[in-house]
Amino acid sequence: MAANNSNPNNPTTNDEAVINEVIKTKTKRRGRRAADPNKEDNKGDSNVNKQGQDVNVDDQCGNCKSKVKDTDKAVACEICEVWFHTKYEEIPDEVYEFMVKGNQLFWCCTHCRFGCVKLHNRMGKIEKSQTEIVKRQVSLEAMVSGVKEEICKGQDRNKEIDQQQNQLSSMQQALSHTVQEVKDSLMANQGTHKELEERLGHMEAKSVKVCETVEKNEENTQELQGKVGVLEAKMLNVEEKSVQHDNCPEHGRVGNGPQPVAVGAVLRTDTVLTEIYDMKRRECNLYERGESQSEWSGGEVEAE
Repeated sequence: MAANNSNPNNPTTNDEAVINEVIKTKTKRRGRRAADPNKEDNKGDSNVNKQGQDVNVDDQCGNCKSKVKDTDKAVACEICEVWFHTKYEEIPDEVYEFMVKGNQLFWCCTHCRFGCVKLHNRMGKIEKSQTEIVKRQVSLEAMVSGVKEEICKGQDRNKEIDQQQNQLSSMQQALSHTVQEVKDSLMANQGTHKELEERLGHMEAKSVKVCETVEKNEENTQELQGKVGVLEAKMLNVEEKSVQHDNCPEHGRVGNGPQPVAVGAVLRTDTVLTEIYDMKRRECNLYERGESQSEWSGGEVEAE
């Protein structure tokens, strides 16, 4: 491929310089095949163009299908890697010269351009979707991190629950022992309570008996007092008879002076009264304060 030279004096030298520059440019573009001016036209795969020429497929123009020579103004598409004459792609000479010098430029043919637009739109959508996916991924990663933290917290909480459960189990065992001790104590207290109730019942029965005995003793006391009164009356009668007996002339005492009393009769009466009183006390089971039954068990008085 070659560019037009404005100097007509030495066209060959200028054309060769341009060709060499274009060759260098082609060589630098993304591994493009460099145009070799010494290669044969019928080398490699060939195809028949409209004029019936055998041309290399790699050197065919994408529009006219003719061979692209090194002296032609042509550019290669960066997408389909097909050569095109500048006149078919409507590329001005100034732009072509600039493209030859600026080997870092990107160019695509008309056919690929429409596809590039669609591809660009599609890529934009893909990038947008990818951005959303990345955002969702970031959100999911944050959620996963949160879930991991919650899992760690849950594990810690489970450990605390296990510890509390162990403590509760220990407390439950201790409580069971305490309950058993309380039950045993209640059973013992129930036995003691029953014993106390029995003793209280016996005491109440004894109290009733004591009350009955007291009432009976009161009755016996009253009866004894009546008998004592009768005995006292009899004793007075005996004394009177004794006095009369002593004043009798047959016994040598006559007169109105004081007469001796029949001491033997009085002593016998006192002895009888004492025996009756002691007998009643034994029957009624009465004891005076400070006395015992042995002190007055033999309380008989000997008569003279």
